[in-house]
Amino acid sequence: MANIHAFCLLVFFVSLLSGLVDANIFNSMLLQWGAQHSGFIGTGDDATLVLDHITGSGIESKKSFLFGSFEMQKLVPGNSAGTPYMEHDTVFPPMTSLTWNGKAFWWYVDSIPIRVFRNYLRDGIPYPNKQAMRVYSSIWNADSWATRGGQDKIDWTKAPFVARLRRFTPRACKYNGPVSVRRCSAATPGNWWSSPANRKLSSVQQRKMDSTRNKHMIRLLQKFQIIQRADAGRMSEAAVLIS
Repeated sequence: MANIHAFCLLVFFVSLLSGLVDANIFNSMLLQWGAQHSGFIGTGDDATLVLDHITGSGIESKKSFLFGSFEMQKLVPGNSAGTPYMEHDTVFPPMTSLTWNGKAFWWYVDSIPIRVFRNYLRDGIPYPNKQAMRVYSSIWNADSWATRGGQDKIDWTKAPFVARLRRFTPRACKYNGPVSVRRCSAATPGNWWSSPANRKLSSVQQRKMDSTRNKHMIRLLQKFQIIQRADAGRMSEAAVLIS
């Protein structure tokens, strides 16, 4: 793909919070690494992650969660952070969300489902249905493998690459120890993620996902399917690639 800035912003969805949460990123997240050139803006509604010749940067949620949904907007001012940019192995707009329950993870971009990771515990494949997790987002150089197998390289003349994050909005179950497993899994009105309507995609959603994947998916699908199904260790702390 011409003039693509080959880097990956990894957003690791490792959990979520109960109720509609304050979207202020400063109140909900902290800088994990690369803090020397990243940070929060103004009153903390936005955060910036930066990739330059020296290092990338990362951010993580202060809380741990079990089941629910998470949404965050990635803003790309000017030519920063790569345009077009890559969502997993796909080119997409910037509003990304995740829904997670005991059945599956569903990833959405602008409300369109683009990826599903199902619970295959019955086949011996680990799935986090009792494990508290956090939300991670990071930006780093992955042009050796993530962009069409490393064919598209970073144009460092465009550095630094800046990703601006906004509207961190989890609606999920806050984890407070083992007792939370039963509470977060219960089929109650408050646990909307456990309702029958959230156990699978609707026929309309499935058609949208199939259409979007057929139009935009870059041929790294097989590689990521293997990672998702076979890499048991990473499932405990990583769920999705976003850039």
